[in-house]
Amino acid sequence: MDAGTGIFIRDLIRPANAQIMNALVDSIGEEYDEYQKKLFRDSLHAALTLDEVNQLISLSGLQQVKVYQSCDRHWTAERSTERAKLICKFLI
Repeated sequence: MDAGTGIFIRDLIRPANAQIMNALVDSIGEEYDEYQKKLFRDSLHAALTLDEVNQLISLSGLQQVKVYQSCDRHWTAERSTERAKLICKFLI
């Protein structure tokens, strides 16, 4: 991948403990049945931690990628470029 290529990846983050996982599952709303809540819990359990994402980015050799927790349930990996910034500006 060209060093000037923008990157934007977002996915679920694995909660640090069962208490946080339970709170996230409980927060999705009453409109979800128990099976849907189980699927969400399973997805959270299978998700990567920030440390794991950082390790994968490092192993991949990608440079200047910012990895951070972007909300209570997601991590984001991004590398902005001037071209990507111009495209975003045009779309807004």
